[in-house]
Amino acid sequence: MKQRKFARFTIFLSLLVLPLTVSTVGAAADGTTWGSLPQSPCVSCGVMFSCHVCKGGGNSDFCVTPDCGSCVSGGTCDSGGPGIILREQAPEAQIASDRDRKRLFRIDTSVIREIGDVHPRFAATLANLNAFGLTFVGVYHVNWTPVELAPQDVEAFLDRGHHPGFFKRYDRKVHRLNKLIEQGRLEDIVYDVTIEESADSSNRTIKLSLQKGSVQNKVDPPYSSLEVKVTNVNAASRTEQTSTWYVK
Repeated sequence: MKQRKFARFTIFLSLLVLPLTVSTVGAAADGTTWGSLPQSPCVSCGVMFSCHVCKGGGNSDFCVTPDCGSCVSGGTCDSGGPGIILREQAPEAQIASDRDRKRLFRIDTSVIREIGDVHPRFAATLANLNAFGLTFVGVYHVNWTPVELAPQDVEAFLDRGHHPGFFKRYDRKVHRLNKLIEQGRLEDIVYDVTIEESADSSNRTIKLSLQKGSVQNKVDPPYSSLEVKVTNVNAASRTEQTSTWYVK
């Protein structure tokens, strides 16, 4: 256990499962932006055209694809979520209710780096949740292409804009392995991530558990779960917060 004081991606519209790149996404001819489209069908993560994508026919009400190598889905269709979200459209503002937005918090990057020394993919998962504003209370399903990650790679996920070279190399490996997933010759890695809060809303617990893939593919350290506890999350300064974590 550790304790520390806190001091071009591709998206798919589930309506048509039509690939669009960032350069083509924006306002439609009538001025409607994708973020204000009518409610999409239920969505889920999948692999198409050698990329992880959001597609229709799932049981989640939102889906985010940080890159071809990973995908995050969550919520239930009963909650009437907006469907597929773009990074540029502040997903926390669209996915979360007003009440949930007040409970949004960021996992301290120093803690993510510590976790990365033990399990890089666990750390990269938390970095993606941070980057895409998905750290409010709820349950998420995270899919990964089983590309091997090293502790030093975590920095790229923490600061994507300053590591274009890493992601070019990463994408080449991802496309090759995703073809095998599409052919049924390889499994993707799937995590369930749950974020809970205490009754007084002052503490958060992040639980990550392996559902399939990592152990069989032998690309990650032999751990199947992570738990992070953050106390005093409502403090004015992060230096007043405390985080403990462990893997097993």
